Amino acid sequence: MKSKVIVIGLSLNRHGGVASVLATFSHAGFFDHPSIIYHPSCSSQSRSMRWVSTLWQWISFVRYFRYRCLAHIHCSSDASFFRKIPYIALCKLVRFPVILNIHPSHFYDYILQSGLLKRKFILGVLKSCQCVGFANPDLIEPFGKILPHQELIHLPNPIDLERYRPGNSPRKNTLLFLGLFSKGKGLFDLIQAVSNINNGPQKVRLTCAGDGDIAYLRKVIRKRGLENDIEINEWVGYEKKLSLYQSCCALVLPSYSEGFPMVVLEAMACGCPVITTPVGGLSRLTDGHQVLFVAPGAISQIEKTIKQLVADVSLQHCLTKNGLNFVRDHDVKNVMTTLIDLYTKFLPQLDTNPSYRQ
Repeated sequence: MKSKVIVIGLSLNRHGGVASVLATFSHAGFFDHPSIIYHPSCSSQSRSMRWVSTLWQWISFVRYFRYRCLAHIHCSSDASFFRKIPYIALCKLVRFPVILNIHPSHFYDYILQSGLLKRKFILGVLKSCQCVGFANPDLIEPFGKILPHQELIHLPNPIDLERYRPGNSPRKNTLLFLGLFSKGKGLFDLIQAVSNINNGPQKVRLTCAGDGDIAYLRKVIRKRGLENDIEINEWVGYEKKLSLYQSCCALVLPSYSEGFPMVVLEAMACGCPVITTPVGGLSRLTDGHQVLFVAPGAISQIEKTIKQLVADVSLQHCLTKNGLNFVRDHDVKNVMTTLIDLYTKFLPQLDTNPSYRQ
């Protein structure tokens, strides 16, 4: 009987952090490995059709029963987590080991804030897995207290250093925001900071790209008279995103909660300085050395930090250099090798040729 790893996650055409992680593996050829199969948990269609495709994907999972399998399941919280439970149940039924890969840092708070029965149910699901991995290694300690007998590990997000790289064009006084257009990502705090800066002698521009309520975002921008200072885009593709990383003076992500966002890794790999908040896995970074930290919601501090970075070229160069050094540890080739080692731990019969080792 052949041995296979079934990686379960979003459709590779979806947007967002988890989708970016999976797309990075896909572009690097991870799912082309003969022993690894990618199984999307739902399609990228409309919300109503998504549930139909989710049901179909649950049913179609039985085709892997002819193999000796390990399931590596990627999830967030809420619906993303609950959509994966049927896979975990099916794996338990046929004795497939499960590695559950939890991406958001708020998953611990999500459990604690759930009602008693829901909390016990979620913990029961986690206990049924052979291993639980986190994008943010800081979650291992708190989860170790509520899951003392569970194997808990750090599964770092990958970055493809061949696709994301510094450019040669000079950087403009343009800030970059990539992600969901929401309060939780700190976008409206950033817009207010840009408004405050441009009311003075120093001027900056802001380019935003992502998903969300664009009509409301444009309304906020018009209200502040920033139509000529802020450019709004929907989610951009790889080529456009690479160009933005290579030409903007900083990625600004003043989030209230994060795991370890892919946009920070991508920006660093392109030599783009980063201003962000010390939340989730980002707290591992060194303020003033690898990134510039601001407190969530601290608009005056965001304003001050942007002014400082735009005016200080030597600081920009320092952040660029140290950011490039940091992302080497997240090189997708190294992460793929780590995963293959993990897979063979739970599925020793797995054929690991061709190998991803250097």
